[in-house]
Amino acid sequence: MPARRRVSLLRGFGQQILRDYDRLDVLVSNAGIWLTPEQGRRVSADGHEMHFAVNYLSHYLTAAVEAPCA
Repeated sequence: MPARRRVSLLRGFGQQILRDYDRLDVLVSNAGIWLTPEQGRRVSADGHEMHFAVNYLSHYLTAAVEAPCA
């Protein structure tokens, strides 16, 4: 999913959801990747290790955009 590769795209995705829908009742964060040692270390376009970017940062950023702290 391209939105999981760049923080700026992910923020745009979250803002689009807020713009297009009146409310969000449930957010299921279920994306994840697994890279084997043979595939080597991968880095996202934003410079984060790919496992961390996809499995952790993307979930956090999506939730933070959808439900910002007051």
